Amino acid sequence: MRSHLVKLRWIGVLLMTYLASGCSEDPTQPGESIVISGSVSGSALSANARVLAAWIVADASPEFLYVFGEGSIDSAAGTFEFRLDRPPPPEGLLVGGIGIGYIIVTSNQTATAGTFLSSVPEGELLGAAPQHAIIYRSTEAQVTDWLAAFPSGLSIGEGVDLPGAFDGYVPSAVDEVEIIIADWASLSWVNWH
Repeated sequence: MRSHLVKLRWIGVLLMTYLASGCSEDPTQPGESIVISGSVSGSALSANARVLAAWIVADASPEFLYVFGEGSIDSAAGTFEFRLDRPPPPEGLLVGGIGIGYIIVTSNQTATAGTFLSSVPEGELLGAAPQHAIIYRSTEAQVTDWLAAFPSGLSIGEGVDLPGAFDGYVPSAVDEVEIIIADWASLSWVNWH
């Protein structure tokens, strides 16, 4: 009986070691789901502020931003969390299975998944994470330039200055994103296209 209990204890220790080793994930690695978090700085937030993802769906001017994904803000702690359990639908992607999603803050309560951000008055856009973007690559996506640094799946990118006319993104930690609450026109966005 005693040897049976010792064997069970060792099996438990080995199982816990195995499970713990699988739980340490690199926060820059992509996947089919993602949790993004970070700080909120700048002006005071209204009580009804919401965090949304707005995905670029056209390379034309003006850009069309497709709403898909919502998070939460803890204004007392100055933090936010955003979770996506799946990639954006085809309506939220650029040609070729690429997705670039901006993390925005709005007081608008009618913008929901499947709507376009153009329906939100600019006065209700309270801020964003202008130096970060959610990057999605489908497994079939063929990419060059800075997008080649992102494996398929969902990940987060941080803006980086590149030689030439346009900037880009590099893979970044999912827990170091900064949302800035400020006048929408004053935000400094990554000029990637």
